[in-house]
Amino acid sequence: MNSNVVTKYTNTNELAQDIAAFASILVKMGHCDCVENQKLFVEMCNEAGFRTITGKEFTQMSFRQMFGRLPKHIKEEVKKQFSWGNCAPGESILESVYV
Repeated sequence: MNSNVVTKYTNTNELAQDIAAFASILVKMGHCDCVENQKLFVEMCNEAGFRTITGKEFTQMSFRQMFGRLPKHIKEEVKKQFSWGNCAPGESILESVYV
């Protein structure tokens, strides 16, 4: 039995904000390494039930493209929403997609 709940998103902006909140939770639970490693983070997002707005699992490329295509004001909002909590700030996967 699959215990994951998959939420169907129709808005990329909302999906990106929820992924940033998920990343913050991982960090606050002491899993900073998951947020610093793109491959691992994308796998964690898929395991948590996040899907693209077309309903597909994320790949590293689709993840980067989704964040790369966000409007600038949404990117800034996502950056503000993400928190390193008690971990020493490093480069999160969310920050690296803005380059």
